[in-house]
Amino acid sequence: MSVRLRVTLAVALVLTAGLATPSLAPAAAARYRVSISIQPSTELAARPVTVTGRVTPRAPGQAVKLQVSTDTGWHTVAVATLGARSRYMTTYTPPGIGTYQLRMRKPADQGHRRGSSPPATLTVTPSLPPS
Repeated sequence: MSVRLRVTLAVALVLTAGLATPSLAPAAAARYRVSISIQPSTELAARPVTVTGRVTPRAPGQAVKLQVSTDTGWHTVAVATLGARSRYMTTYTPPGIGTYQLRMRKPADQGHRRGSSPPATLTVTPSLPPS
């Protein structure tokens, strides 16, 4: 066997062995953590509420989605942009009287899995309860 053939076979064996070794899977991407606050949490019909919170780890300039729960699932009703400190603020005007479950969702990106806030309750009444 010639020297050239032996070198070619040796390289082929090294490459094949490299392909056969199990690769180390990258660590699972961290999930975004999202907070939510609704002010006020009880409001008159046809009035907007303010929704605020933050996302960690920070993701300034990226979008977050305000979603409302319905019989058919979660639906996006507003989109906000995260500020320099990864905080957001948006408003939501509920369509009528009732109780609503809202959450804020941060979509995934290359380094993090998507995250959602816990649901927050908004109660819409025809008149405010006495204080």
